[in-house]
Amino acid sequence: MTATTIDRTGPAAPTGLVVTTGDGWYDTLNWQKAADTAKYEVYASLVPTGPFELRGTTTATSYRTDGAVNKNTYYRVRALDAAGNPGAYASVTSDGVDRMSPQSPTGLNVVARPGYTDLYWHQPDSFSEDYDNGGYYRVYRSPGKTFDPAARTQVTCVAEQSDDASNGGNCYDVGMPANTYVTYAVTAVDPYGNESAYSAPLVVRTGDTVAPGPVTGVKVTPRNDGMLVGWAASPEDDIDEYVVWKGVRQADGTVKWLGPDTCSEGTSNRLAILCGNLPDGETHVYAVVAKDHWGNTLHPRDPKVTVAEVTELDVRPSVTVTRDWSLGALGHSRTATRPSVDWQCTDTTRCAAVTGYRVSRWNPAAKAYEPQHDGLLPAGSRTWQDATATKGNTYFYTLEAVTADGTVVGTYPWYTVFQDRV
Repeated sequence: MTATTIDRTGPAAPTGLVVTTGDGWYDTLNWQKAADTAKYEVYASLVPTGPFELRGTTTATSYRTDGAVNKNTYYRVRALDAAGNPGAYASVTSDGVDRMSPQSPTGLNVVARPGYTDLYWHQPDSFSEDYDNGGYYRVYRSPGKTFDPAARTQVTCVAEQSDDASNGGNCYDVGMPANTYVTYAVTAVDPYGNESAYSAPLVVRTGDTVAPGPVTGVKVTPRNDGMLVGWAASPEDDIDEYVVWKGVRQADGTVKWLGPDTCSEGTSNRLAILCGNLPDGETHVYAVVAKDHWGNTLHPRDPKVTVAEVTELDVRPSVTVTRDWSLGALGHSRTATRPSVDWQCTDTTRCAAVTGYRVSRWNPAAKAYEPQHDGLLPAGSRTWQDATATKGNTYFYTLEAVTADGTVVGTYPWYTVFQDRV
């Protein structure tokens, strides 16, 4: 006869049981895995002799539970096997003192202005409870382009605020040196004085109210599509952009500046701008000034600024064409690849006599307007594009509405500055 032995022996007590208090009122217990274990039970009491309350069960080797703040909490953990047999208890005591550092702030960024820097950052959600219960941030600054804890200065923030710790905080630093490099780092401090590691450092060029020095190497080149203005790069390392001014020389020798937005056609060269107005032989004065991160810039009236007075090419036709078009709406444009013209013919009586249209383009060499197609465009045509135009030139055109006997009953002249911004 065979007898079945019933297992009534529980696993050994968990080993290596430790407790860590964090976020003010949470205790985290950790232990080593016990052999022949299906699950663990965690008990707690506020007195060493009990009674002990079952806080929960887990199949993991750790457990998080709420504990008493700054008071002892007594824990017992035991293992149970698959048959439900319990083992011996392992014990540990928490004093309720939070010694766990928060996570570091992230996303440190800054808006630098003359007189102050506005720092702001993000904080993981894990800090929200600490923040709501008295946690805060510390902002540090060290000179130079690397963060040196030995040379750090704690910033006294003029303003520090955060409606939600998950969104982080911000700080106005008004004590930083002007016009130099500093490096910031931020930490989070919980209500129990535990400080996080530093955030990723942020190098900042601090603001100032001093305009960059004059731009050198200014050269203005007349072209068929405008005036190409070029200059040398500023040696200063806080330049955001260059601004080109155009002006007109007055009878008394002064310059009437037309504004900083009269030359704004971009090129692929950061040190050049194409002033793409019609080259019609006018003389203008040009100046280039540098603008720094904080908007400081010289005005072209400043005696330190070099100006260049240059006359445009005059590419206008020597033949005058008078506009005589009242047949309907029209307009011209320039796409990225070619000039074009669109028109309507809505004067019923006169348009009925139109048998076609002719588009001509001024030829500077021949000093004449030359048709751009064989014969006439059909009477139903309402658009035309110049497929042979090339960038870097200014083109002058005429559109004529023609009757069967060759009479021109409507003329529309226009021009296109076809810029080459490479």
